[in-house]
Amino acid sequence: EDLLRLTASPQPAMPKKGTLGYKTTKKKKKKAPPHGGWEWLNDDAEWCDFAKEDCKLLEDFYQDDVTSFVTKDFSWNLKHKTLYKINFATMTQTNQDSGVCRELRRTGPPKKKAKKAKKTSKKEVKDDGNYHWEYMDDDDMWEEFNEEDSEMMEERYAEVGSKGVFSTTEFSFNKNHGSVYVVNFRKGTQRNAETNVVRKIKRVKDSTKSSSSSGKAKKNKGGKIVWQWWTD
Repeated sequence: EDLLRLTASPQPAMPKKGTLGYKTTKKKKKKAPPHGGWEWLNDDAEWCDFAKEDCKLLEDFYQDDVTSFVTKDFSWNLKHKTLYKINFATMTQTNQDSGVCRELRRTGPPKKKAKKAKKTSKKEVKDDGNYHWEYMDDDDMWEEFNEEDSEMMEERYAEVGSKGVFSTTEFSFNKNHGSVYVVNFRKGTQRNAETNVVRKIKRVKDSTKSSSSSGKAKKNKGGKIVWQWWTD
């Protein structure tokens, strides 16, 4: 009779999934960042995440096919301004003052595969007319590269195509400095890999100049014409 009474009594309801007393065993997967994720190896052999802005800095250079660069723009370094050298070939970060070298690794999505640009031969460039290169200065004015630099950029343009990227220390204004400049023809930019200063560049077809003219007209970013004088 006692056994019958126990089986007939109502039993407590089981806790529903997600309520107190019910433990789920599923682990949430860590979402990969939309940009390239980057980590560094600390002294305890543990991988640590770079800050979001530092990941973006590293990823920008990585996507530009730069082998190495020097920077002082990491978020933790804004007060110290120490130079750090990043080498993607060896995946290392080296403090230029202390010499401390740390390992790096990339954890984000695979690197975007750039579409292979059709290479333009030097003959094709000549047949299409003569070109020179210009950069935008601090006053948003277009200035011509000198002849030596324009020729160098035309040669590289013929080698890598209109969507190519190359790095160089060969600019004439850079001979006493040896800074690395990254030129991206697709973006139309020239970047100093040490200071991260970016300037716009463009390829301009040469026009016939009148031998009797004594000046040249230039347009700034807003389209305003400014006349400048030059001497022979």
